[in-house]
Amino acid sequence: MVDDEQPIVGCESAPLNPPKLQPVKIQPRKVEVDLSFLSEVVGNGFQWRYVDAYRVPCVRQAKGAECGPCCVGLILRLIKHDGADAITPAMLRAESQRYARGYRPYPGDVIPGPTPDELGATMGKLKEGMNDLRPLATPDEKARLGWPAPGEDTQFFGSSLANLEQMLNGYGCQDTTLHWVPSLMPLLGLTSIARPLIVAIRWRPNGRHFVVVCGHRQLRRPRRLATDNPMIDEYLFSDPAYGVGWLTVTSNQVYVPQSGIEGDLTGDYLSPTW
Repeated sequence: MVDDEQPIVGCESAPLNPPKLQPVKIQPRKVEVDLSFLSEVVGNGFQWRYVDAYRVPCVRQAKGAECGPCCVGLILRLIKHDGADAITPAMLRAESQRYARGYRPYPGDVIPGPTPDELGATMGKLKEGMNDLRPLATPDEKARLGWPAPGEDTQFFGSSLANLEQMLNGYGCQDTTLHWVPSLMPLLGLTSIARPLIVAIRWRPNGRHFVVVCGHRQLRRPRRLATDNPMIDEYLFSDPAYGVGWLTVTSNQVYVPQSGIEGDLTGDYLSPTW
């Protein structure tokens, strides 16, 4: 015989009108992704700056077209070349002029007084005159005047990447070679403090520039920016003109060191250590 069921002690029936649950506001998780521009370098000459855990050499170029020699100085410091800390931008400019297509100063650095518009008009007339006289000049005269050889790109200011290659060879980096690839993106992903590159930039709408790339990292992309690739690639740049820091480079190789400043990676690069 089964006894009648007894209520379980301590168990109460559920209320007919349960209290409404208050909604919980979920704060979006902050993802530390640095999409800022390069950090400006203040002061004269070469110096060192910590970017996260990386100790990176940097410089603020004092001349309008000395980015190439400055990049050589940055490389010498990265590879711990003997005596690199004693090398100044002025010494590098003079060293560049020892080799073909060496440093040529921007007119604004040697011609005081005129405004940018006046200087631009003057240089336009000078360029026309030089091109008119070029067929009449002898090879020795062209060399003294700094004219490029036939077939070379016309270049009036700064230095060439081939010149930087000769400079690094002269400083003992015998394995330094000039290369070109259609896309630099795979190589940028292999850079590090011990494996830096000098890469060429073509400014928009015109002009050339050289920068040093010495690091790569990947960060998780914020959900609001989710795409097929959940990661963001950033590269550590030391730019003589615009500063030092992490930057993203778009898949079509556009370089944006500061707001409103854009350039394209040409695919030309120097690999001093690899």
